[in-house]
Amino acid sequence: MPFTVPTFVAVGDPGNSTEETAWTAVSSVIESANAGALQGFKNRLINGGFAINQRAAASNADDTYCLDRWYVLTQTGAVAVTQLTDPETGAPTGIRLTQSQASAQRMGLAQIVESANCRDLRSVITTLAGRVRLSTSADVRYAVLEWTGTADSVTSDVVADWTSASYTAGGFFNSTTLNVLAVGEVACAANTWRDLTALNATLGASANNIIVIVWTEGTVAQNVTLDLNRMQWEPGETATAFEVVASGAEWDRCLYYFERLGGVTGTPNFGVGLAFSTTSANVVVRFKRKRTAVTVAFSDAASTFRLLIAGSAAAVSALANTEASRDAVFVTATSSGLTAGDAVQLQRVDATAPTIDISSEL
Repeated sequence: MPFTVPTFVAVGDPGNSTEETAWTAVSSVIESANAGALQGFKNRLINGGFAINQRAAASNADDTYCLDRWYVLTQTGAVAVTQLTDPETGAPTGIRLTQSQASAQRMGLAQIVESANCRDLRSVITTLAGRVRLSTSADVRYAVLEWTGTADSVTSDVVADWTSASYTAGGFFNSTTLNVLAVGEVACAANTWRDLTALNATLGASANNIIVIVWTEGTVAQNVTLDLNRMQWEPGETATAFEVVASGAEWDRCLYYFERLGGVTGTPNFGVGLAFSTTSANVVVRFKRKRTAVTVAFSDAASTFRLLIAGSAAAVSALANTEASRDAVFVTATSSGLTAGDAVQLQRVDATAPTIDISSEL
């Protein structure tokens, strides 16, 4: 079959309104592809499908991280956070916040976008979308906020007054170097999934970070749940299909900010090092490269760790992080009966599952 070259008409030709409309549509698609809405990493939110849950926290206080890259904001007290499996067709995973307090309160979920992942969108129109379900009939609010202070040094607790109906910086939100770009609202029917109406937000010329937040507009009673899945913030003025990321790639994105080492009885070794006295040993613990020099937290008592020396175990009475970089930490373990120069391994004690949390969260 011979190939027919399509005939294009000039946009300004009189009488060609149909062709003009078609050509405008094609141009719009091309522009979207070039601008990023159809290319890789269109969703600037990491773990927008809530597939990664390293912390597996059962309860979260105000301004604390839950599922990877997401943190909880509450009006008065802690809420329960769980990962959902197959919450609806097309969503393998999701997140649920359960209002745990006897007294009604507001609650929400937020993510800070790293400066390197959003500064290219200065002066660009963007769109926030997602799916939401509330277990009671009430309104849910959501917003795109712009941080113009020092890049990646964001005040994460962005809510100043939960009771304010003025969704502005200095009203509901903090006023320090924070701009409210757009606020949306949806009315939820009880236990029914619905779309967050696509919300457009144009970044300013001084945007250094973006914060996305979803919250219950009014107070909700004990045991009310707020569910989310397929959250997406992308360049362009149209909400496109949720960007599905390969599981391994999503893990790598999350590990760039937080990594939990250990936590299971089948993987006992954290690192190797040397005893430098009869009571102390230095161990190098390595991990995937992080965004910045990390902070380190040991989940359990030092007694759940031990030093293995030439096949014999030595109890650990204290652990301290003495030096940290972007891909390793120097851990000092206090013990007894060591010999300077001996090689050591830092391990878990049998039948325990301690963890070492490595964080460079925003």
